[in-house]
Amino acid sequence: MKTTTYNFRIFNFATGEFDGTVTLTIGPRRHQAGYMRSRRTSCYNVIYDGREVRVDPVLFRRITGKSTAEIAGVYVFTADELALMGFEPAQREAA
Repeated sequence: MKTTTYNFRIFNFATGEFDGTVTLTIGPRRHQAGYMRSRRTSCYNVIYDGREVRVDPVLFRRITGKSTAEIAGVYVFTADELALMGFEPAQREAA
């Protein structure tokens, strides 16, 4: 997963010198998607960007950590997690 790190120098106006630095690390972009569990197939249907993909419950629980009692909701995924489920989030970002 790609992260970006920024280093900021802190300027002290009282002394007129730089006193230190602050490091800010920004993690990978996150994508919000809805999900619901199908009673008929026991699979999770994940809806992202107008597309719906059927996801194996074992894979879904491994990615989200949700229990089998969860039947519907919203979760925030990384691009890698969406790709594991069959989505193509990189194409969406480029469009």
